[in-house]
Amino acid sequence: YYTYQYPDEVAGLIFLDHPHEDWFSYVRENWSAEEKEQYFKRWNPEITSPNEVGKIEATQYDNNNDLIRGKKIPADMPVLMFTGRNLYHFRKHEAGIVEDTQWWIDAQSSLLDGANNARHVVDLELEHFPHNTKPKKVQKEVNLFIDAIMEQRF
Repeated sequence: YYTYQYPDEVAGLIFLDHPHEDWFSYVRENWSAEEKEQYFKRWNPEITSPNEVGKIEATQYDNNNDLIRGKKIPADMPVLMFTGRNLYHFRKHEAGIVEDTQWWIDAQSSLLDGANNARHVVDLELEHFPHNTKPKKVQKEVNLFIDAIMEQRF
């Protein structure tokens, strides 16, 4: 959202297995009632948020998604996106995991539509926090990304 508001102040974007703004809609439309009930319990800030920042994120999640829904990444904005297998957010049975994984990859890829300078790293061994799962891989990719931006700017 900041990039959309102030594109001249952003040199590049790095996404670390972030949810697509329509993730909750996908869950609401495709999961069973029981699966949805279990999943959305995790988003109850009184239950799952150990600190104020977590509570703010949980209570503002839908509103924040509305702010960015439909916003396109500027065509010339450098982008590095990591997509992993976000099992924490996916259903717990194999068919659901397969379907949710494919939706997750496709949805994240769709955010790069029109971005001319984007690299999408899809690695199903990465978890929701790819920098924890494969820190050296993420560090290498981020360093290359920053180096490329710096070369363009000077």
